Parts: sequence; structure tokens; C-alpha cells
Amino acid sequence: MSKKYYWLGEGDPSDQDTFFIEALDDQLWSAGSGEQWDTCWYTGMPDSDVYKSLSPSQTINHIPGNDALTIKSHLYNTLVNARNLLKETEAAKRYDFFPETFSMPDEYFAYQQTAMDEPEAMWIQKPRNSSRGRGIAVVKEPGCVPVDDQWIIQRYLDKPHLYEGHKYVLRCYVLITSVEPLRFYLYREGFCKLASERYSTTDLDNPYRHLTNPDINEENTEAETLVTFFSFAHYREWLQAQGADDAALFAQLKDLITLTVIAARETMREQTNKLTEVAQGCYELIGLDCTIDAALKPWILECNLSPSLSTYASNDEGGDSEVTIKRQLVHDLVNILGLNHREGLGQLSAKARQEWELSHSGAFDCLFPAASAGHYLHCFPIPRFHDLATLPNGIDCQIDLLPRRAVHEGITFSDSLALIPGSGKHLLVPNELASWIWLHNAEGHSPEAIVQQLAETLPQTPGLDREAFIKQLHRQVWDVLADWAQAGLFSAGSRQQKATSLLSDEYQTRAFLWGEQRIQVRSRCPIACHYLNPLCEDSSPADAADQVNQTDDIYIDLELVRADYGYLLLENGELIYANCTLSRILVVIYEHY
Repeated sequence: MSKKYYWLGEGDPSDQDTFFIEALDDQLWSAGSGEQWDTCWYTGMPDSDVYKSLSPSQTINHIPGNDALTIKSHLYNTLVNARNLLKETEAAKRYDFFPETFSMPDEYFAYQQTAMDEPEAMWIQKPRNSSRGRGIAVVKEPGCVPVDDQWIIQRYLDKPHLYEGHKYVLRCYVLITSVEPLRFYLYREGFCKLASERYSTTDLDNPYRHLTNPDINEENTEAETLVTFFSFAHYREWLQAQGADDAALFAQLKDLITLTVIAARETMREQTNKLTEVAQGCYELIGLDCTIDAALKPWILECNLSPSLSTYASNDEGGDSEVTIKRQLVHDLVNILGLNHREGLGQLSAKARQEWELSHSGAFDCLFPAASAGHYLHCFPIPRFHDLATLPNGIDCQIDLLPRRAVHEGITFSDSLALIPGSGKHLLVPNELASWIWLHNAEGHSPEAIVQQLAETLPQTPGLDREAFIKQLHRQVWDVLADWAQAGLFSAGSRQQKATSLLSDEYQTRAFLWGEQRIQVRSRCPIACHYLNPLCEDSSPADAADQVNQTDDIYIDLELVRADYGYLLLENGELIYANCTLSRILVVIYEHY
């Protein structure tokens, strides 16, 4: 038997690799290297050169473009864009499972406006791209949030469902085995992860009440139990004992996960196609975390690249169950991918590979394509040909009735057609066949009708049978329409920006005495003026505004003007400080004078 070689990518074996090596047939597999490998198990992301040299027989545990899910700010954009591509359709309403999020610095002002409008709302700040809970904190003062591009601010769900008084998060394991056709699974088991101290909104500085990350809670020197993991089976039994509908909750979880992966598919497809012509060996295991609110509704929090396979909990607090589930998870992953199959799955057709996976899926349940696929086709910008070709038999969906979005403007110049995407930023100039498809779609013809018209118009390639010819046309029509849908050409509108107008029509003025200096600060931003109020209240006399005399040589006129983020501070029309955040306004004035 010829040997195969595994490459761990990042050096010596670690806890993250133990179960993977254990699951490989040691009669078939040996340790390899970056120069000699058949399967790669990489904790981080490999260099792009690894993908460029992929062969059909190789497998790798990451999909290019996975950051559409695994970077927090990208996940938010992925879901918002998906919802907006489906704007004015019933499907758009289904994307209501992610908390309102503001990406810094672009949405700094929008966040400040929302925080001012909802003073009782709670917020949490998160690094865009970190793991293990690092940097996450509840926001105590909106004006003090970080504003550089490494952060997002997210609405904090302050009424969580509690497990015996403790906040918890559900860790789900999602396996994407194919991007086109899209195919992914949910592992039946997962974990309920508890915070190590009882939940309270009165102690915002205490991470052990608000965060469930085991890396954080194992540092709690005050708690008797640091890290508690228990299985979905235990969690569902507990829900049932509380009189809760666990089946309804897990149905919502499956729906949330399915919509999330569908939303990221086009990004993963685009990035994968840029790097390799051999995509069938790329797969992704994601650790998807959800919080559950008091009404038993799940909310997505984040998707984790290379979810931890180490053991955190002690045996008394779910450690045995944690080891068992993680070990079996990886064994089932190896089986569904056919890694211990001597010939591998690289040469199989998409249909044959799908059949293999379903017959070797272990505890992985297929979420798409499944019997419920008809419920999700409307959630793609437009599904691609291979997605439709691998649907289960008897799927209840009339493809011709898939809703087509409002067509954006087309402009004819020279002898070609130019199309303006929803963003309005650039033109797409399709080739002759794509232009023909566009024009017939614009006239209201269904994809099937366009295929039939093309079949009657185009000459058939010699030697190609009629069935293969029609199949080829189906692929061209559906993929052209899908490309345009993803570009926003069928969207009823591009992503709506949050309202960012913090400006009033008139200036508001705050005047005060600072020693012997009389200072007046003007701004059209009510929030900025609000942050000046403490300084005015501490000034003496209280009627300093009445004493300000613009002819006085000790009179100082300051103006706060909005910049890209933060404010410009002008003294008598001259710039003295740039990009001053709300929390720095008083400090800057104090330090300067």
C-alpha cells in the first residue's frame, strides 16, 4: 500500500492536531512536510501559494474567503449585504438574528447618534479579528469607545437566557465541504459554555459575568468552577425540564446557520476561484457561537476559524464529554471527507461526492442541500447551476418562479451594453451572449425560457449531444444571472448606510470661564455639546456666557467641526487639534489652555 502524507502546516503537533492524527489510518498515513503532503491540517490560514499548487488529490482544511465568516466585522458585512441584496423580499426579513453592529471608524458617528437616542442600551466592543475573548469588553461610556479600524461596537443583548443564573453561549460545529455546489453540515453535538460567575448588569467591569470564553474564565481566581462545558444532549434535557421547546430552538439554530453560510458563499467562491482551479479539496470546519435571549431566540455572535480542539473543562464539569465529542467530531470529519479512503474523493463527480458524504456523514446532518432546500433558494442572490443540479429529488420549488429583483439601468453605447451595479461605482460590459441573456431577462423571460430560446438560436457544437448542449446552456444562463445578482444588478437597492447626520441647522454654544480666560465653544453637533456640559457646570460664575465679549482680548472662540471621525478643534478659525474623539474633547481643551 502506497503511503499518504499529512502536513500540519505550523510545525510540531499540538493539542489542536491530536484528534486529527489519531483519526487518520496509520497504515495509510505518515507525517509529511510542506513539500510532500496529501492532506493539510493548518490551524491558521496557509499562504496563497499553497492553493495555487493544489492538485485534485490533495485536501486542505481551509477555504479562501472564509474571512467573510471568521472576521467579526466581515461577518456583519456579509449578513447586512445578504439582507440588502434581498431587499423588499420576504427572505430579507429572515436576517434578523444578528445584533446591530457599528464598524469603526466609518460608523463612529452613527453609533454615537444611536447611543444618544437610546441611553439605556448596552453595547460591547470587540476587536475585528481576535479569538478567545481577547479585547472584548462591555462599553461603559459611548464617548470612550475605540475608533481605529480594528474595532466594532455591537449592541449587547442584556436580557440573555440564563442557566442557573449564568450567561451561556452555544458552540455549534459547521462543516463546509463544497463551495460550488454549496454543501455544508451541522454536527449534532456541541457545547453549552457557561460564564464562571452569575450574570448581572451592575458589574460591567467583571468579564466573568459577561463572557463565556474558557480562556478568560479559567483565569477567575474567585470562582469554584472556572470552565463548564456540557453537551447539547444535556442542555436539551435541561430545557425540556424547564418546560421550554428545545426542538423549536434548534430549528431556529439550523435556519440561522444555513442563512449565514449561504450569505458567505459568493465571497468564498470568488476568492477560491482566484487562487486555484482545484477547489474540490478545500473544506472548512467552523465553530459558530450563538447566544440565546430570554425569549429563547438565538443570535449569532461569531464564527471561529479552526475552533479549539483542546480540553478546557475538568472531568467534573464536562471534561469527559468535551473530549468525547471533540474526538468523535474529528473522526466523523475524516470519514465524511474520505481521507482514509485509499483512492480519495478527488476524482469523483459532484453528485458522486455528495452521495459519499451522505453515506459517511456520522453525526453530521446535511443542512444544504437537504429536503428543506426549496426554503432557501430564495435566499441566494440567485442560485448557481451546480446548486440546482445537486438538489435532492422531489424538491418542492418552482425554479422559474424564483423572484427576480428590479433591474438597474442599462446604457447602450457603441455596439455593446453597459450595466451599472447597485453600488453605481463602475460599469460591467458583458460579452455578446451575456448581453443577449440580460436583455431577455429584462423583458421578463424566465431562465428556463432563455435557455430554450438560446437552444433554438445558437449552433450546436459538433459531436456534442443535445442533452449535454442544453445542460451547458443552463449553466451559462444561471451563472451569468448569479454573477449579476451578486454584483447588485438585480438588487432593489445597495446597502443602506446608517443615518449619520448628527448636525443641527444652527450652532449650539457653550461658554464658560477658565481662570481669567473667557471661552466660547460652538458646534452644530448636539452630542459634542452634550460632552461639554460638565465643563460648563464646573465653571464660575454660572452666567459666563453673558460675560463673553468678542472684543475682549482674553476672549477665545472655539469651534468643533466633524471630521472623518472625531472632531476638528478650531481656535478663531485656525486648526489646533484633529480627530478629537468625544471622550477627549474636555481633555484637549484642558491641556491646551
